[in-house]
Amino acid sequence: MDLKPLKCSEVELKCSYGAAKRMLHGIACQLIERGEICTYELYPIAKEVVKAEIYADNPNSILEKIPEHMIQEKPMPLGESIPSYSGTENFLDALISVVLKKAGFRPVKGVYVSAKEDIAVKKRTILDHDGHLILFLDYLRPSPSIAGRIREQLGIKEFRKLREDNELKERAYELSHDEYIKKTVFTWLRGLYIQGEVVNIEDCFVSEKKIKGKPLHEYWRERGVEVDENEYPVFIIKTSKGEYCYPPSVLRLAGRGKVDPFHTRFKEISKLLENVKEEIESLMDKLGYKNVKFEVFKVKDGDAYLKPNFYFREDIKIIKDIAKMTVQLTYKKDGKDISSPHSPLFAFDREKCHPYAGKQELNLMLIYPSDPNLKDFVETNFVEMLKNKFNELNLGSIKGVKKISYTYDPKNPAKSLNSLEKTIKEHAKQCSEKDFLMTIIIPSKEREEFYTSAKREASGMGYHTQLVETNTIERIRREKDSGLLANICAGIYAEFLIQRKISEGNPTGPLTWVLDSPADGRGETMYVGLDISRKEATEGAAFIMFDPYGKLMDARILTLTSETITEKNYYEVFRKMVEKARENSMKRIVILRDGPPRTKDELDGCLRSFKNVKKELELKPSEELKLEYISVIKSVPTRVFKVDDRSVQKPLQGTHFYLYKLRHLDRLAHEILVISSKPRGEGCAKPVILRVYELDEKKLREEDVIKIAEEYLSLTRLNFWNLETGASRLALPVKMAHILSYMGASGIHVRGGH
Repeated sequence: MDLKPLKCSEVELKCSYGAAKRMLHGIACQLIERGEICTYELYPIAKEVVKAEIYADNPNSILEKIPEHMIQEKPMPLGESIPSYSGTENFLDALISVVLKKAGFRPVKGVYVSAKEDIAVKKRTILDHDGHLILFLDYLRPSPSIAGRIREQLGIKEFRKLREDNELKERAYELSHDEYIKKTVFTWLRGLYIQGEVVNIEDCFVSEKKIKGKPLHEYWRERGVEVDENEYPVFIIKTSKGEYCYPPSVLRLAGRGKVDPFHTRFKEISKLLENVKEEIESLMDKLGYKNVKFEVFKVKDGDAYLKPNFYFREDIKIIKDIAKMTVQLTYKKDGKDISSPHSPLFAFDREKCHPYAGKQELNLMLIYPSDPNLKDFVETNFVEMLKNKFNELNLGSIKGVKKISYTYDPKNPAKSLNSLEKTIKEHAKQCSEKDFLMTIIIPSKEREEFYTSAKREASGMGYHTQLVETNTIERIRREKDSGLLANICAGIYAEFLIQRKISEGNPTGPLTWVLDSPADGRGETMYVGLDISRKEATEGAAFIMFDPYGKLMDARILTLTSETITEKNYYEVFRKMVEKARENSMKRIVILRDGPPRTKDELDGCLRSFKNVKKELELKPSEELKLEYISVIKSVPTRVFKVDDRSVQKPLQGTHFYLYKLRHLDRLAHEILVISSKPRGEGCAKPVILRVYELDEKKLREEDVIKIAEEYLSLTRLNFWNLETGASRLALPVKMAHILSYMGASGIHVRGGH
C-alpha cells in the first residue's frame, strides 16, 4: 500500500517517545475517522525531546491539537512528500484502531474492549516489504467486575442482603479493604476508559453517596450505566486526573479473566476477522482506496518446521519419536556427562542425575512475614519439605535453616517494608554469602514493593535471593504441590550457585545443566541477551553473555541517560564482548534484544561500534567475527491453530515458520514465528516473533532465518527455575537480561554485573 504525497511539517515535542506516539496516534485516529489521510514519524533527539514529522493535506489540523506546553520549537513546513515506510505503518495502525472503534470496541490501555465488556481485543499491524498490511488480532476475557467478585466471595446473588445482615455487610467491607486497596483497576472517566488505583473504600451504599447532589447510582444511570442502588461499598480511585468515587460494578481489576479453550478462541477470532474485514472495506472506500483484498495467513504443512524444546507424555501419542527430536540436555552422573531429552525433574528424580555444576551444600536464611497463619507451617512443615525435596532431587543438601520473621501489617505497608529491610541488613551481616542463601517469603498482595525492597537490600549486602509469594506457600500447604516445591528448590540451587561463584570472583561457567549440542551446531557463537527497563525516571540496560551450550560468560548492566542505547554504550560493551569471543575462539555474536530497537541511530550505532572495536582490537583474518541482531517480540497478539477438515488442534511446542520480509529503521528484516511453550489443559500457546535484521548488505535466505529460530528454541531449554520442562517462552539470554535490566532500573545493585 502506498500513500499519496502529503504536506509535511516538522515539530520538536517536549515529552517521551511513548507519550508522543500515544498523542499523535490518537489525533491521527480522529482525522482518519473523518475521512482525512494523515500520519506521522517520530525521532528521539534527547531524553524527553522528540522530533515529529507530521503528514496531512493540512498539517495544522494535527498541530493545533498538540498542547502548547509540549511544543519545544515552532513547527516548520517542509513541503510536500510521500511518507516513509514507518509513516505508512503508523497510518495503518491508526486506521485499524478506527476500524475497531467502528466495530464497537473502545480503547483501554492498549486493548479494545467490546460494548458488553466481555472481550478485549489486541492488535498488531505490520507493513511487509511488498506493501501488504499484515494484521494480527487476538483477544482476552477481561476480569469480572469487582461487584461480581464481592457477591461470589460472600456467596450472595444480590447486594440487597447486606441491608438486612449487618455482619455480612461488615464482612463485605473487610473483604473489599483487604482484597482491593492499592490494586490497579480500569473504569470510566468522562466517557473514556482509564486506569487507576484503589486508594480508599467508604463504608456506605452507593445510594447514600452523593455526587454533584445526586446519589451515586443515579449519577451513573444518567450516563447509560445501570447500577444497583444496593451496591456496597463505594470505592475511591486515584487516576492521573484526580480522585473519584465509583460503584463496584463499574470497576474491573487490570488483567485477564477466564481463558477460553483453544477451539472457542478459534471461533471467536474467525468471527472477529469477518467483522473487522467489513469495517476495513467501508473505511478504505471512504479514504479513496477501492478493491481491497483480504487473505487469511495459512501455512502448509511443508512450510512449518518442528524442533521440540520439551515434551509431555501425551505428546508421544502425536509423534511417537518426539523424544529423539527434542532438544537434549546434559547433566552429571558418577562424574560423567549424561544426556537426556526428558524433563529435568525426571532426570534428577528417576535417572538420578546430578546438576552439571555439581551438588551444592548450603544453609538458608528463611525470612518470612509475621503472619500467625503461616508461622507454624513455614517453620516446621515447609522447612522439612524443602530440605527433603532438595536432597531427593540430587541438588545437594540444605544443612541448616535460620528462621527469621519480619513485622507484617497489611494495613501499614511502610512499617512492613522497613521491618523487612532492617531484618535483611541485620542478619546478612551475621552470615557469609559463601554459605547462606536468603529465601524470603513476600506477601502476594504487595508483590512489587516487597520484591524491589527484598532484592535491593539483599543484593546490596552481597546476597542473591529466592523469593516466594505467600500465595505459593498457601498452595503448597493446601495441595502438597511437589512441582512448586521442586521449582523453589531449583531456584535456591541456581541463585546460590551464582552467588557463590561471584563471591569467589568467577561468576562464569555452567549452571544446573547445559545443552547436549551447541545451539548453533558448531560451538562458535556467543549469545547476548539485551533488554532495557524503565522504572519511573530511570532506565537500565542489561547485556548478558552465554556460550552456545548455555554457560554464563559475563554480564554488564548500564544506567542510561536516554530511552535508547547510544553508540558509546554499545562501544563499552562490545570491548568486553569481542575480547571474550576472541578468547573463546568464537566466530559469531548474536544479540537477542527484548523488543525492537527504537531508532535507526541505535541500530546503526550498534553496527558502527562493533566494527570500530574489531578494528581497534586488531582481530586477525583467522579471528573474523560476525554480528547478528535479532529482536525478540514477546507480546504478539496472535494465535496459531492446526486446522483440517475435521478438527482444530493446538500445534506442538517447537513449531516455527517463516512469515515475511519487511523494512524497519531503513533496513530489511525478516520475521519468523516460534511456538516455544505449551499450556496444560485447554489453553492456547502464545508465540513469540523473531525479527532478524540484515546487516551490512548481508542478504538472508529463508533457510538462514529458520536456522536462527532453531537456535532460539535450543536456548529456551535453559530455564533453570523450571524443573518440569526445563523450558521457557523466552530464551535464557533474553529472560536473564529482562531480570537484570529491571533490577538496574529499580536501583538494585547486582554484583558481577559491573
